[in-house]
Amino acid sequence: MSPNREVKWADLLVNSGADMHPTVKRWIDAINAQSVSQLEELATKDHVFFVEGEEPVTGHEKIRPSWQRYFDAFPSYQIFIDEYYPEGRTHYLLGHTKGSHVPAPLESETSSVIWRCEVLQGRISVWSIYEGTQSNREKFGLPVYGT
Repeated sequence: MSPNREVKWADLLVNSGADMHPTVKRWIDAINAQSVSQLEELATKDHVFFVEGEEPVTGHEKIRPSWQRYFDAFPSYQIFIDEYYPEGRTHYLLGHTKGSHVPAPLESETSSVIWRCEVLQGRISVWSIYEGTQSNREKFGLPVYGT
């Protein structure tokens, strides 16, 4: 994906997640079902969970408490994918949330979150969350909106 490429309407249609990698789709379904056991099952043993601005959580054994705390704090949490950009084993998902810690006006904003994940042998090895800013889009070489 070339950096700073202007997003066209066709990009959003093509990259809406309709042809999403099956492992990535199962991971999102597990998040939206708040199924910690499914997330554990889909994660590699050396899984890395990273939220921009925080220290990464590394290791399969740390998945359950991390996700369980978040789901307990935000019982209606769900993610919605607005754009999807697979690049080999790395997948970029841009979307928005519902029921999260994010302020309500921002929560429903299209592509306000970037999720970056890596798929390794049918499992998720990395799940990273970034703010959906223009600078983060540029950092990852994702399409940016026209200036």
